[in-house]
Amino acid sequence: MSVARLLLVRHAPTGETRAARFPTSPGHAPRRGCAPLDDAGLESAGALGGLLPRADRCWSSYAVRACQTAEAAGFQAEPQAGLAECDFGAWAGRSLAEVAAADTDGLQRWFADPDHAPHGGESATALRARAADVLARVTGLGGTTLAFTHGGFVRAAVLAALGVPSVLAWKLDVAPLSVTELHHHEQGGWRLVRLNSTPQPAVVAP
Repeated sequence: MSVARLLLVRHAPTGETRAARFPTSPGHAPRRGCAPLDDAGLESAGALGGLLPRADRCWSSYAVRACQTAEAAGFQAEPQAGLAECDFGAWAGRSLAEVAAADTDGLQRWFADPDHAPHGGESATALRARAADVLARVTGLGGTTLAFTHGGFVRAAVLAALGVPSVLAWKLDVAPLSVTELHHHEQGGWRLVRLNSTPQPAVVAP
């Protein structure tokens, strides 16, 4: 039975990640001012090298943080617009607390309604459709695809693969540098193999 494997790696931390801010750049295209990895993020991404399997292809979003994570881990990634984070529009660069104070009703609707985009950017429904397009492409290519991407995209891809409601996205944790793995089987569709897994070096017995 033919199996297509997709490994989704969330990028290493940036200053925005550590401050729990909505990213200023989603990664749909190259953009000036896109937040890079900080020193600790680069170091942690480098430690990922050797812990990921060989792949038939390696992709990343256009965001600097995703491209740098791939490079630090020892991979040459081909940028793909479809792997971008959700576009948070007017909320970009702001913390959740700041948004809650300025637009409480909008934030509540955003959490409750996947079709709602009060920030003027991308809705959860649109992000999920984009993730479904990436899944379809991976299925057609077959083999193993390694993709350096973002927390929101990983959640959307999992929900699309499993066919479960988008409001469940907030119940999924996707930590920086975690790996989520999906397999597509010709007879059974997508299967979630691991979620939010942090690869660890093998322990060699003395």
